[in-house]
Parts: sequence; C-alpha cells; structure tokens
Amino acid sequence: MNPYYHPSTPLVPGSLHRLSAERDHCGMGAIAQIHGKRSYQILEFALCSVCNMTHRGAVDADMKTGDGSGILSQIPYPIFLKAAANLGTTLENESDLAVAVFFLPLNDAAGQQQLKAMA
Repeated sequence: MNPYYHPSTPLVPGSLHRLSAERDHCGMGAIAQIHGKRSYQILEFALCSVCNMTHRGAVDADMKTGDGSGILSQIPYPIFLKAAANLGTTLENESDLAVAVFFLPLNDAAGQQQLKAMA
C-alpha cells in the first residue's frame, strides 16, 4: 500500500489518478479540464481550492495578506480585447496581446514613466 494513500482517494478505473504517482505535497492544488474545454466551473473549483489553502500557509503572518498563491488560467481574450478597444487600441490578432504584472515602488517616478512609455 502507498504510504500517501488516503481512504477518500477514489480508485476509478480509467482515471488519470495513480496511487504510485502520489507524493506528499504541502499547499498545492491542480484542477484541469481534461477535454480542454473552457469553463467557468473550473475557475469556481480553482477559487474554492485557493480559499481552502489558508490552513496550509497561503497567507502572510498578518493573516490578511496573500502569499502570492493564485490561479493560472488562459488569457480571456474577449474581455481583454474589449478593454483594449475601450482604451483606443485595436489589435489585428489575439496573439498580439500580452498580460503582465509589475510591482514598482510608489516613489519610483522613473520606473513609472518607463512603464507608461511601454503601454
């Protein structure tokens, strides 16, 4: 018997789950739609998973600030293309769109100017 086996682990014939592949991990979850279909249900499952990670240390010592845990998903192109159009930018191809997050000091005027120049 696998030492990581838990009685609630389903043994479903044809499942991708393999007891032999189980390892002890702390604070990690993975949810995927194996047929590749986009679904809000998957995002709801992922949000539920992240909300249930607080007991595994997914918050900072102040118990308010997140530790950077989150959800990785596909880019919602229709939403971003609409937002870009509202800002006066039109793109010929979805592949011309990129998403980035920048963390800059509040008093870094030069860095903020460079960021505005790139936009």
